[in-house]
Amino acid sequence: MDIGNRTGALRSFVIGTLIAAATAVSAETIKWDMAEAFAPTALPSLASADFARLVKEKSAGRIEITVHYNGSLGIGEKDVLTSVEQGVVPLSSTMLDKVQATMPPASVQFIPFMAGNLKDARALWAAARPLNEAHFAKLNQVLLFESFGPPVGVWSKKPVQSLAELKTLKLRTNHPTNTKAFQIAGASPTFMAWGDVPAALSTGLIDAVVTSCESGISAKFQEQLKYFTRLDIEIGIFMVHMHKPTLDKLPPDLRQAVLDAAAQASQLAYARTVARLEENTRTMKAAGVTVADTIPAEFRGHLKKASETLLTDWKRKVGPENAEKVLGDFEKRRKS
Repeated sequence: MDIGNRTGALRSFVIGTLIAAATAVSAETIKWDMAEAFAPTALPSLASADFARLVKEKSAGRIEITVHYNGSLGIGEKDVLTSVEQGVVPLSSTMLDKVQATMPPASVQFIPFMAGNLKDARALWAAARPLNEAHFAKLNQVLLFESFGPPVGVWSKKPVQSLAELKTLKLRTNHPTNTKAFQIAGASPTFMAWGDVPAALSTGLIDAVVTSCESGISAKFQEQLKYFTRLDIEIGIFMVHMHKPTLDKLPPDLRQAVLDAAAQASQLAYARTVARLEENTRTMKAAGVTVADTIPAEFRGHLKKASETLLTDWKRKVGPENAEKVLGDFEKRRKS
């Protein structure tokens, strides 16, 4: 073989080797860990599981996500944003309630009585999403999708259909925002960690609990609190967010697979929450709980007025232009 032929053969061998190596790399399974604070059967965990399954399906098995439930990765709830920002963990499901202090745009979701039902909560989140996405971008992250918890109401030993009845309750509240709103309304709320609630109920320190139907059933409130009033104080949101460089380095087809999986997981999560609300209502009624789906308009008006100060604070934090855009879009969406 002459020199020219040998050179051509060598070049073909080298190119072939490089192509084979590139094919082997591209065929390797990409494995990601995902932080999840809740147990596998909780609504946000089911959404995370859907997402992991869909990513694997849509990527033809080239991406596998291991969801670590019950906070088993050891990342504190308030440290999750930083951990994903730094790429310590590539993605996480995070409860908005735990990080709202550092996310001014998203905190509108926790202004009490802003969203009168699950549909309203979804409309409010969609209206604020551009601001939330911009906030995540500053943290080197991508907001993939969200899921919703059931609306927060009041479990009590007696009906709550008026401001006068509300004022007679020894009411446990679940965070400072709605504590302030109830105080302004004239009630006497006590902000209390979830772990302290059972003992406070048994000793009579409280006789009513602000939480969702879901959490109340899990805690077996139906055995001692025979009224649940759907005040729709707020609706919990769980965000799935990802380290942006990790997503960006994927080839276009795999990146799109992740985004498509997120969109589908969001739809499945919303439908599951709607179904769970109906299931929880049946469970409560079967246990002898009186479920009040509505409250008088005058009563709700008092409660919404009590939250006006909190809304004003939020407008100041995000700026008048952003606030006007979000609230205007919210009104359009909730009426559509």
